[in-house]
Amino acid sequence: MVLSVDGVSDFNALHSRKHDDEVQFCAFNVARSGLTCSGRACRLGLEGLVSKHLDRPYQGGRSKHWVKVKNRKHPAMERVIEAFR
Repeated sequence: MVLSVDGVSDFNALHSRKHDDEVQFCAFNVARSGLTCSGRACRLGLEGLVSKHLDRPYQGGRSKHWVKVKNRKHPAMERVIEAFR
């Protein structure tokens, strides 16, 4: 993640690769409170969360075992909607 000046994750900054020297990796286990965490991420204005099956090891790149849950109110959703038009 790349943090904005207000301390919130900025996906556009990460995606642009202009701030590669500022990228931070954050991992945590929310296996028992995933929905609570998803709601909190939305209230914080984050783009969403990425999670994986508990019994699967970490692997780089895309995987069918990773699930991305998007915040429908985040501006990044406009890119998703535009992609289907």
